[in-house]
Order: sequence, then structure tokens, then C-alpha cells
Amino acid sequence: SARVFLDPAMYGDQELRVSAVDSLREAVRRSLLQNPKLVPYFLELALLDGLSYNTATSEGGPDGSVIKAVMSSKETDAHTKSLQECASVLLQAKKNLKKMSSITIADAVALAGAEAVNAVGGPVLPCQLGRTDTATNAPIPSSMPPLNLFTGDASYEVVLDTFRSSGLTEREMTALLGCL
Repeated sequence: SARVFLDPAMYGDQELRVSAVDSLREAVRRSLLQNPKLVPYFLELALLDGLSYNTATSEGGPDGSVIKAVMSSKETDAHTKSLQECASVLLQAKKNLKKMSSITIADAVALAGAEAVNAVGGPVLPCQLGRTDTATNAPIPSSMPPLNLFTGDASYEVVLDTFRSSGLTEREMTALLGCL
């Protein structure tokens, strides 16, 4: 099980939580309407964030650290630029929400992945809220998977090792990769 700290009461009452989630979903939907090619990249952010968990070291996990990894990447290829565009959408949505409520970037990443699946006709994926963000000054976890994990550039062994180190099976890996 991933190292993630949940505080379901962090958003206060039900009305504030619903408002924060709806605002974030709207921001993701708006960006997908403007650029439909971003759909798999929102899902990729969520997968990379979750796959940063390492069962052997208990390091990483879905804590939003993928945003720091993506935004600090020096790569200039189209794939990285698309991931950065998605990360910017989430950071801007978080900034806009701070005016009336707040949402953690870890929850924003998870919600955006679920919303991307739903936006293309997939099922509505329930998303547990209350993830805590990684500390602002914390380094990117060494267990963070390579950002090009899903581009076809990484070997099968690298992809399989990444999923296995996160505690997932080949069957679970196949199901998740089928979403991309």
C-alpha cells in the first residue's frame, strides 16, 4: 500500500469539498475542450504520481511530487511540454481555488486523471480526497518514474520494474496501460 496521508476532513464541510472538486473538474474540462490531445497526459500525471511509490523503501506515493518533477524537467520534447501544460492547468486551478477554498496538488492530480478518463466517455472514477502534498522544499523522490515511461521510449523491463516496485502486478499494469 502506498505511503499517502489522507485527511478526509481537510476541506471542511461537504459544500466546500464539492465546490473545490467541481471547480477543479471544470478547469480540467475547459483545458480538454481547448486541447483534446491533453487527455492522456492528465492520466499520465496521475499514474506517474502513484507509481512514484516504492514498496521496498516506502518512499514516494501520490503526493503531487510529479508536478515538481514535470515542471523542473529540462526536456523540450512534445511529450514533456504536454505534461507541463497539464501541470500548469492544475497549478493555476489550485491558485484560483485558494481565493475561496483550497485543494492539494496531490488531490488535483488524482482528480484530473479521473476526469480525463470520464471526459472521453470512460466511467466515472471515484476519487478519495484528502491527500497531503509533499513538502514544498522536499526533493523529488528518487523513486519517481521517468517522465517518458509511457512514450514507448522506455523498455518493457523498465516499465515492468516501475509497476512492480510500486507493488502492482503485470495484470494491473496491463489494465492501467490500456487506459492510455
